[in-house]
Amino acid sequence: MTSVSRLVDRDKISGAIEVRRNGDLLEDPYVATLTLRNSGRLDVAKAKFEGIPLRFDLGTTILEILEKVSAPAGLAAPEVHKDGSVIVFEPGKIGGSQTVDVTVLVDGRRPKLAEPDNPLDNVKLRPAREISLLTETATTLASAVMSFVIAIVALITLLVHR
Repeated sequence: MTSVSRLVDRDKISGAIEVRRNGDLLEDPYVATLTLRNSGRLDVAKAKFEGIPLRFDLGTTILEILEKVSAPAGLAAPEVHKDGSVIVFEPGKIGGSQTVDVTVLVDGRRPKLAEPDNPLDNVKLRPAREISLLTETATTLASAVMSFVIAIVALITLLVHR
C-alpha cells in the first residue's frame, strides 16, 4: 500500500473528534491507498487476466472506495470494486508505465496487505522495493524482466488529526 492514515488515534484524543459514516460512529477509521503500477513499457493486455480479477486483501473490511485515479491522464483503468476486505481489479488493460491508485475507507484495524494471488500469465507481482533492488543491481536485466511487471507500491504514512 502506498499509504495508510489513521484518522483518529483514540489513545491521544479522548472523544474530542468523532468520525461518522452514514451517521454511525467509526471506532478506528483508516484511509488507505493501494497503488497498482505497471513498471514495464508494454501494456498488460486484458487477455492476460484469463477472465480472473486481481484481488488484494487488506485484512479488514472496506467500507467505501473513496477514489480511483489513473495516470498518466487519458489511460483508462480496469474496473475496481470492493468485496469485504478485498480490492478487486476486474480484467482490463493496464498500460505501460500506468499507475492506478485506489483509496479506501476501513474501520476496525490497520489494513495490512496480504500476498495476492496472481492470475496473470507470465507477469510477476512484486512489491516496489524488490523492483528498485533489481533496477539498481542489474538495469539491463531488470528492464527485460520488468516489461510486464505490475508492482504494488508500499509506503506507510501516518496522519493524525488533532
